[in-house]
Amino acid sequence: MAIKGNGNGVSDSIADEVIGVPKVGMVQEWIYEAQEVEKKGRRSRQKASDIPSERSMYMPVKRKDGPTMKELSVRIVQTDRLKKVKISRSTMTLWRKDPDTGINERVVDVDVVSPLEPNSENTERWPHFHRGKKRERFDKDKAKALGNPKEQLDFFLKMSNMELDKPIDDIDPNDFKLV
Repeated sequence: MAIKGNGNGVSDSIADEVIGVPKVGMVQEWIYEAQEVEKKGRRSRQKASDIPSERSMYMPVKRKDGPTMKELSVRIVQTDRLKKVKISRSTMTLWRKDPDTGINERVVDVDVVSPLEPNSENTERWPHFHRGKKRERFDKDKAKALGNPKEQLDFFLKMSNMELDKPIDDIDPNDFKLV
């Protein structure tokens, strides 16, 4: 597994500090969106099934036995696209707002595309994990396992030292329909 630096994350020491605190994510409702796709050319016959659907959930975070940690938040984004093959992408991120700049910086992030794209193991699209500025690609077996959204959530929670205040029953993108 390759690890490489990325400027969007917190430093290793801040990541250690944030991850070291046992936390609880306070589950909220999903926000649903349909993304418009521009038709190109007069022969375009784009179908509604080619328009990706997205839902996201923002969660406040609190100390396991204490107050809300206003500088931390979680965002889960699931995008579902149906072309010839159904493709789902799920990203789960623990954010920390920098007290000096007010900019959100990534602490932990798990990014998975399912099914795995053939010949994409050495591309940026391959499932990976961020911890602060470091990026780690999953091996093929781990990437396949994390294609299951419940497995991905469990992995994210473990890596973030977090639990949820209640279960997310419909974490699987197959469970969602645009409303």
